[in-house]
Amino acid sequence: AIVLLEQVLADRERLLGSEHPDTLTARHNLAHSYWQAGRMHEAVTFQKQVLADRVWLLSSGHSGTLVREGTLVSALDDMVGLGTVRDALAELKNRIRLHHVRRESLPGLVFVGPPGTGKTTVARHVGEWCQSLGLLRRGHVLEVSRADLVSEYVGQSASKVRSVVHQALDGVLFIDEAYALAGNEAVDILVREMAYWHDRLVVIAAGYPREMDAFLRSNSSMASRFTERVEFPSYTTEELIEVLRRRSASEGFILTPDATERVEQWFDRRRADRADAFGNVREAWSVRDVMWSRLARRFEADRAINLFTFIAEDVPTPEE
Repeated sequence: AIVLLEQVLADRERLLGSEHPDTLTARHNLAHSYWQAGRMHEAVTFQKQVLADRVWLLSSGHSGTLVREGTLVSALDDMVGLGTVRDALAELKNRIRLHHVRRESLPGLVFVGPPGTGKTTVARHVGEWCQSLGLLRRGHVLEVSRADLVSEYVGQSASKVRSVVHQALDGVLFIDEAYALAGNEAVDILVREMAYWHDRLVVIAAGYPREMDAFLRSNSSMASRFTERVEFPSYTTEELIEVLRRRSASEGFILTPDATERVEQWFDRRRADRADAFGNVREAWSVRDVMWSRLARRFEADRAINLFTFIAEDVPTPEE
C-alpha cells in the first residue's frame, strides 16, 4: 500500500504541482500510512510538510492546523517501547514551553541511555515539536560527535564549534557521546555559544549514563546549561521482536512462530554476550539483514518458496 501511495504522490506532484489540493491530500495519506507502518522518521518528515501546508492554507491559529500539531506532538505514541521516555518528554515539553513564554534561555537537554534506544529519533521529535510551536524557526537536527567539534591542534577547536553551531541555528544540535569532549576547550566555547544563541538553538548532549554524569560533574558550566534530563532504558526482548515484526510487516513480510522463537533466543544470547554494548534496535536491524540474506539464498536454491515469509532457517542461531 505504501508503494502505491508513494507513486500516487509522485504522479500528482508531477502532473498537478506540489500545491494542488489533490497533492496535499496524497501527502497526508502517505504520512498516515508511514505512521501506521512504524516508519517514524519518514512519518515525522511528511507530517512536518502537512503541517506547513495547513499553516499556508489555513493560518497558524486555525483549528485544523492545531489538530496537526497535536498529531505531531504525539509522534512517539505509536513507537514500540519508550514508555518512560514519553512520560518524561511530556513534562519536558511543558517546561520548555514555560521557558519560551517567560523569554528565558532554552535549556540544554541530556539524553542518557545505551545505544539503539531512540535518542536520535526523540531528538528529531523535539526539533519538529519546537518548530511547530514557533520556538525554533527550522527545527532541523544536526548530529555531531567529538571529531566535528575538536581540532587536533591547540586553539583551533573554537572555529569548529562555531561553525557547527551556525549550521544548527534555529534547530537542534545533537552531540553523540558528548562526554568525549571532557577537558577540551570546545566545552567552554560551546557553553558560550549556547548563551549567545539562547533563543535560536537547542543542544542535546547524549551518551551512556555513568559517563555523562561524570562529565557534567567535572564541568560546572555544562551542568548549569544542561538542566533537563531524559533517561532511555534498554528495550526488552519482547519489544525488540515487536520492532522487527512491524518493520517486516511494513515491507510485506511475516515471521513464522518458529522464526519468532529463534529471534527471541538470538536477542537473549546477544544481550548476554554484549552486556552494555548491546545495540537494542540496532540489533533488530542487524538480525533482519541476516534474515534477508538467508531468504535470498533460499530463493536462489528454490524459486518456489514463499518470498514474503521468514522461517526459522533464516534466523541465526543463538551461537552465531
